[in-house]
Amino acid sequence: MSKSFRTERFTWEKGDLQVVATPEQLQCHDCRFRTDRTAKCEKFTKCKPDYVLKRLKDCPEYEKE
Repeated sequence: MSKSFRTERFTWEKGDLQVVATPEQLQCHDCRFRTDRTAKCEKFTKCKPDYVLKRLKDCPEYEKE
C-alpha cells in the first residue's frame, strides 16, 4: 500500500484511516483489567482484539470493576 504525506495531514491513497478509540469510548473504560493503554490490558498484553478496538463486539474478557 503506498502512502502520500502532506505537511498538514496524513492520507492514504487506498483505503481510509481508522479512527482511534479512546479508553472512555470502549466497553473497557470500567473493566477491572484495564491499564493506561487503550490497546492493551492485563488480559490482552500485546493488543486487544481488533473487533473490541473498533467497537464491533464486546470484549470476551470484560469484567466490571
